[in-house]
Amino acid sequence: MSINPARLALWLALALASAFAPAQAQTYTQSATPYNFIATTGHTVISSWAAGFGCPDTVGDDSISAPINIGFNFRFGATTYTQLRVQSNGRLQFANTYCSFGTQAVGPPRTYTDPIASANLNNVMRIYGADLDDSAGGTITYATVGAAPNRRFVVTWNSVPQWSAAGTSYSLQVQLDEGGDFYYMYGVSSNVSNPGAVTLGPAQVAWQLSTTDFAVVQSGLPANNT
Repeated sequence: MSINPARLALWLALALASAFAPAQAQTYTQSATPYNFIATTGHTVISSWAAGFGCPDTVGDDSISAPINIGFNFRFGATTYTQLRVQSNGRLQFANTYCSFGTQAVGPPRTYTDPIASANLNNVMRIYGADLDDSAGGTITYATVGAAPNRRFVVTWNSVPQWSAAGTSYSLQVQLDEGGDFYYMYGVSSNVSNPGAVTLGPAQVAWQLSTTDFAVVQSGLPANNT
């Protein structure tokens, strides 16, 4: 058997390109959907945060909740869940208790920890991966709404600011549909620079089942009411 050096070089180049190519979303596709931000009157406020998982704090800055009942069986990827945890920095986590600081570096621009894809963030939905600080204002709420088989589990960041960024406010909502779809809704947010004129973000809008099955939908905050 003879080997043509030029073809060998091409084959090696293709093999390396394949090995280091960014992973593509496999389990889910994404599409635009009509804006439908569900009112949170009567929803449960997360008022305490779990300890013992290595979180920097339990006050709602860089914190994770105790397990929360979804209210129905929700299939995320190949696994069906009845509970999840809310991580204060814009994440829902399924069978994952990872917690960390929200800000990697203050910049400018500010950057955030654990960009997807990350081995720490398997089975995670990220509506906006900034350093959201519930201890500085606003609330994070949840509720199961509707009737079977069309129920939705709703988690909302209600006017929550970023850490150490006065004047910022984020209204974000994740909706889990009983049929298996999930929705990211973006209410009215103010994504301004902090008093020191340090530019914030951009942060990721993403989801991850594994480090080879994920999607970063965009980097930066979507428009209000979308």
